[in-house]
Amino acid sequence: MIGVVAVGCQKEDRTDHIPDLGQASIDVTPRVQAFIRGSGQVDGQRSNTTFSLDSAEWYIEAGLNLSVAKAWLECSNSTVDSLSIEIPLTQNGVSVTSAHTAYTALLGEINELIDADTEHLIVADVQFQEVNASGISAYVLLQLGSGYEKSGPNTTYRPNDHIYYGFGNLPNNNCGCGPNSGGATQCADLRIQQRVRATLPGLVYPCYYTSVESRGVNWIFSGGIFNYPHTSFPTGNPSTPYLLYYCQGASCTNCLSPSKMSFYTQGMYDMMMQVKPAGKIATAVSVDDWSILSGENAVYSHAALFTYGILNCGSNG
Repeated sequence: MIGVVAVGCQKEDRTDHIPDLGQASIDVTPRVQAFIRGSGQVDGQRSNTTFSLDSAEWYIEAGLNLSVAKAWLECSNSTVDSLSIEIPLTQNGVSVTSAHTAYTALLGEINELIDADTEHLIVADVQFQEVNASGISAYVLLQLGSGYEKSGPNTTYRPNDHIYYGFGNLPNNNCGCGPNSGGATQCADLRIQQRVRATLPGLVYPCYYTSVESRGVNWIFSGGIFNYPHTSFPTGNPSTPYLLYYCQGASCTNCLSPSKMSFYTQGMYDMMMQVKPAGKIATAVSVDDWSILSGENAVYSHAALFTYGILNCGSNG
């Protein structure tokens, strides 16, 4: 880490070329965009003006955060990394050309550092720290985000949440059973679907998904998608042998206790993570109920359809 030497600049005391940030109504984005555009010009087209140290630091930092940071993406993990660069000084500060050159070099290094499939830049903090013979040393602290699936679903159910396994798509259906048999309620398949969906990242403009693919588990209407049988995911627990609800035989009650609701909610989430393709994130989940009636061999079950993709976020500037 570079040693800190006082050079008389503080971010709270920005001077020339910087908008009055005390007015919340002022949009600083046009000035930052102009700085970014200027970095793409040839030397002869660039401004001959000079930034103070405060201003150069502010514009390089703002340019990086506008052009590459995706602070709006929800993530569960963060790590810290850093870069440094030497910037030439003039008698009055930092030339605009040198500030553009430093911004462009740092932008390239950040893009090389980040694995776009697994992480993103949350925010960059540029600090001018040490004056030496070659100029001033800029230290860039990077906060990187990763882990786009949330930590897991809410698996807490109330003591009276004894819920019928399915038919939750029927209007005004009474899916309560056992101690909860008296009132209309959402069926188990839709409750589980709702809980697992709540763990998915919210998509915010200008982000979108590419390379989308879907994978089913016990999903009857596969339509050519990759479809796993429910038996691919045994738990080893005799009372709950599969991660999704599956019951066969005359003894099926189709009424899930609160503890089984918790178990199958967690199981559905775990399956979603197990079948996730490498380099992609879960984007959608559907849970449905199936019943195949054939006397004592009747089958009642849940099925799942998971969709995944690569998250892409265009320029937010």
